[in-house]
Amino acid sequence: MNPAAVIYALAAAALFGISTPAAKALLGTIHPAVLAGLLYCGAGIGIAALAADVTEAAERALGQAARDTTATRSENRVFMWKFLCFGAT
Repeated sequence: MNPAAVIYALAAAALFGISTPAAKALLGTIHPAVLAGLLYCGAGIGIAALAADVTEAAERALGQAARDTTATRSENRVFMWKFLCFGAT
């Protein structure tokens, strides 16, 4: 078993457990729609950072094969705008 994976899983569980009481505390002062938007933005920033790290790790591990199959930044940008404008269709 990978010790780093266990640490990441425990950290994710702890952050998930903390998010509900924190959101409940903020709900008294922030409109629910704004709070939901902030939570989604935070999740998006975290996933974007993770995706960049995973892409770099794949390129290091697989070498040229990963570079041939990995989308370019411009392709990723086009996909992002299509997803944001039209959803996951």
